[in-house]
Amino acid sequence: MIFSKKKEQGKGVAYEQWAKIFNVKQTANIVNFLIENDINYQTLEQQAQNSTERFHEISNQLKQKEKQIKKVLELKTNIIYYARTIDIYKQYQKTKDKQNFKKEHNKDIIKHKKAKTFFEKTNQKNLPKMKELQQLYQHLLEKTTDLPIIYKSKKGNAGVSNSKAKHG
Repeated sequence: MIFSKKKEQGKGVAYEQWAKIFNVKQTANIVNFLIENDINYQTLEQQAQNSTERFHEISNQLKQKEKQIKKVLELKTNIIYYARTIDIYKQYQKTKDKQNFKKEHNKDIIKHKKAKTFFEKTNQKNLPKMKELQQLYQHLLEKTTDLPIIYKSKKGNAGVSNSKAKHG
């Protein structure tokens, strides 16, 4: 416990005495737990480090999968925009009265141009089929739901009950 913060809150000498005793009791409980479970501090520290490394590894994998999902969704959205607006865009290019046509179909023309720009920016020469994208999306989604489960299972397997090192 941090005494200076509590003193600022108006806690006095009695509180400070109680806090010191409380901290000693908590430390004793920790030491007793380590002794009862035959764990030394170095083993505990190593387990904590291993768990932290696994957490960061799985967290990074999860972030990577989420980025891939975002890219797939963005590609799907632009393919849909493109497919739905291509006929209107072709009509727009052929029409002589572009200004009036654009007034009527401005949203579709903007969506089409946005999709074309996206495909150019991402070097999409041959667009994938929607079925393939949906399968990829489902696969990535499953992976993102599996990773936290894998982490929790590994976290549970790295528990104190599995380490029986001699205390020192």
